[in-house]
Amino acid sequence: ASSYILLFGSHIEVIEDERTGKWRLRKPLRRYWQKDLWNCLFGSLLNFDANTDAYCLHDIRIAFDEYIEGKQKKREIAAHLNQLFTHIPKKR
Repeated sequence: ASSYILLFGSHIEVIEDERTGKWRLRKPLRRYWQKDLWNCLFGSLLNFDANTDAYCLHDIRIAFDEYIEGKQKKREIAAHLNQLFTHIPKKR
């Protein structure tokens, strides 16, 4: 739920897919949000089955680590952090 709030700025809303019977997010992910990674995370958490998904979260963690470790992504993240730091009030 915390990652959802960080992405959307609101509390999570889910609906049940009538075709599959699985839970999914009500709001669609933005096209530039690495939809595959986030859909995998939220889909796994919302429809977790301890009998079949024992290593699922580990695989998702590896996928996120690989995404973040890309050199270009490191630069993008650093640039975003620098933008955020400019909005933080400086101590007097």
